[in-house]
Amino acid sequence: MVYLYLCNYAQEHPDMALMCINTMHRDCNNEDPMVRGLALRSLCSLRLPSIVEYISEPLRHSLTDNNATLTAVWCRIVWWF
Repeated sequence: MVYLYLCNYAQEHPDMALMCINTMHRDCNNEDPMVRGLALRSLCSLRLPSIVEYISEPLRHSLTDNNATLTAVWCRIVWWF
């Protein structure tokens, strides 16, 4: 729910979204693949030009993950861009 709220209001409140990037980065390294996928999808859907540098590392890390959930999320993210 929090990720959905952030994604919807990130363009109106970019400073609030920037403060939450650290939490999303930590969730991208969680051991649960659903949490990792949701965090990665939410991080990439913020659509702020200032966070491009923060997206590259979790995307690279998800490429090496063999979980099908993360592969599907990664394909969806590439399709968005």
